[in-house]
Amino acid sequence: MERDPNSLPASRGSTRVPVQEINRDNVPFFIVGAARSGTTLLRLMLAAHPRLAIPPESHFLVELIKAERQSGGLESVREQVIQWLIAHRRLADFGLEPGFIRGTLEALQPLTTRAIADALFGEYTRRQGKVRWGDKTPRYRAYMKELDALYPGARFIHLLRDGRDAALSLLRAGFGPQTWTQAAYAWRNSVRAAWRGRKALSPQAYLEVRYEDLLRHPESVLRSVCQFLGEEYLPDMLEFSRSADLQVPSWEERWHSKLKESLDRSNVGKWQRELTAEQLLLFQQVAGRELTAAGYPLAHVQAEAGMHLRNGLRRASFVTSKWMARGRIWMRCRLRREPGWQE
Repeated sequence: MERDPNSLPASRGSTRVPVQEINRDNVPFFIVGAARSGTTLLRLMLAAHPRLAIPPESHFLVELIKAERQSGGLESVREQVIQWLIAHRRLADFGLEPGFIRGTLEALQPLTTRAIADALFGEYTRRQGKVRWGDKTPRYRAYMKELDALYPGARFIHLLRDGRDAALSLLRAGFGPQTWTQAAYAWRNSVRAAWRGRKALSPQAYLEVRYEDLLRHPESVLRSVCQFLGEEYLPDMLEFSRSADLQVPSWEERWHSKLKESLDRSNVGKWQRELTAEQLLLFQQVAGRELTAAGYPLAHVQAEAGMHLRNGLRRASFVTSKWMARGRIWMRCRLRREPGWQE
């Protein structure tokens, strides 16, 4: 596990919004963050804007960028790209027919990642009756530099949530980490990846938003986000729950059922009521520096709780490292099903 202190930012200014002058119709934006940090909530709020379309998670952009770089261009693997995208589980959530995908990609000249993204996201946006698109794929936190190169001037919104709450929610979701230690490392590494990616962006391209602020002061936060994007804030954005059934894929509903209701401010600070002293100490040993850098105060834990952890944390870290390595391999295998798509 990486423990490079240089990966931490010097400060976490999240309230100042840079003044923008952008061609908003042609500049996409990306919502990123650790799992269970409120990215879907923000997606639904922004998608309630009459100008903005944000499909379900894409996941395919980074794979196309890698394939284009490694193959020297996508033209030589055009048919593989077409078949892969038609079979792509996430692209199916866009509601685009296989015939449309094939016909569009066969006609693109030249075939590039940018051209594919423009065509697929553009069609989704057109069908929504909107004019500007965004993307909400949390794992793109590690690829902001590549996406910025693909779309110069793109905007990136990093949702940040207290890692103790995010890890608690992630374990209960039933996907990803299987232990508290794994969840702690997953949050820590996700936040580190986003902070590293921030260094490659201009100050005007990155905005950090706290999940807790979004729940407590939704209008104020949405006004700041809209200013960052160069869009007008509209009160209808607070009525996001009306369209939750249409915006959330059916297979994801069990994880996002509360989005059909009004904002649940009880989601803030659950860790204070539900975590044991041992769990708190373990999390803060793994990710305490990241919590502090993000502005989340550490909890004071009785020293006795540490006696149960000192001998076991090193082994837990080793097991977690193996789990995360297997997870990366699993993800790559899930995302690429056609021969010839090497890492």
